[in-house]
Amino acid sequence: MKFRYLPALMTLLAGAIVSIFSFIHRDELIMFLFKTVVAMAIFFTLGVVLRAAINFVLREKKDKQTEEQIQAPEEQTDSEKTE
Repeated sequence: MKFRYLPALMTLLAGAIVSIFSFIHRDELIMFLFKTVVAMAIFFTLGVVLRAAINFVLREKKDKQTEEQIQAPEEQTDSEKTE
């Protein structure tokens, strides 16, 4: 949930950067719009993939911690049984 807006932020940032460079280079309007839309589409896709990868890693880490917490009390009860 922390990275919900990552694709949107990457898209807006890429659009702003491409727009600034196109304005500086005095591109024609059609080329200006084409470059901006293509850059925004690419960076939106990258943002979605990046968000999915980050969420996957965080979910795996959380699952591993939960699993370790479950196993820790079981190990304590096993050691108490042997004593």
